[in-house]
Amino acid sequence: MNKKAKEIGCLNTHFVNPHGFFDENHYTTPYDMALILKYAMKYDKFRQIVETLTWDLPITNKTNEVVTLRNTNRLIDKDYKIFYEYAVGGKTGYTIESRGTFVGYTKKDDKLLIVANFDGSQNVNGQNARFLDTITLSEYAFNNFNKEKIIEKDTIKYNILDENSNTKYTLNLKNDIYAITNNSNYKIITPNFNVYYDKEGNIHSDVLLNVRGDGLNISNNFETDITNTEKYVSKTSFYKFIPYLVLILLIFIFILLIVKLFKGNKKNRKHIKIFE
Repeated sequence: MNKKAKEIGCLNTHFVNPHGFFDENHYTTPYDMALILKYAMKYDKFRQIVETLTWDLPITNKTNEVVTLRNTNRLIDKDYKIFYEYAVGGKTGYTIESRGTFVGYTKKDDKLLIVANFDGSQNVNGQNARFLDTITLSEYAFNNFNKEKIIEKDTIKYNILDENSNTKYTLNLKNDIYAITNNSNYKIITPNFNVYYDKEGNIHSDVLLNVRGDGLNISNNFETDITNTEKYVSKTSFYKFIPYLVLILLIFIFILLIVKLFKGNKKNRKHIKIFE
């Protein structure tokens, strides 16, 4: 869990258990939790689970009746006053030490937001502060920010060489990158490509992009496409064989000299007469 958290950009997170119960060495931040949720949202099954309001467990050998599980995210539950029409899914949490926490996502028109808030009181005028804060933050973003294309996929392109197979790959972003921003004044910090192999030996990659600007702060890994492959022999690959070629040439010359010397001795012996 800690390794994966670092891979997706979490800088202030450390896990010591998988369930979230309190431990002094178990900590995270709302920002890091938002990054974790963003990563999890890539998986359809995860989104299906956190967007489901109720789920019926069938009768088993342990229960004689159907057991209904209900999502504790009140924002998607019309039976509660805190219901929010733009809420889509999320995860609640609570411990005595951490109080009420929530990380979820809301959507209005073409704007999809991830909202994370910690240390929320369980009761503010009969409502959860974590849900009230989620609504307030979402409304602020919906009203003050716009969805904007900040990077076209063809503007980020790299060539890499796989020395194991002497194959050159051209990598570029798989999709255009959009962000919710209120200002177009931003710049891209140098992108870093991460290239790796799967169990079958196929090459894959993603790119870490850091985008900074007024009202914009993005640091995330994005998928790439391999748009071109070609066999490639670099100069360095050729130079590696030069010492061997020189050695072969010297051996060949040495053999020629020996053959020439042998023929010369044989020719001279024909002119030699032996007298008694």
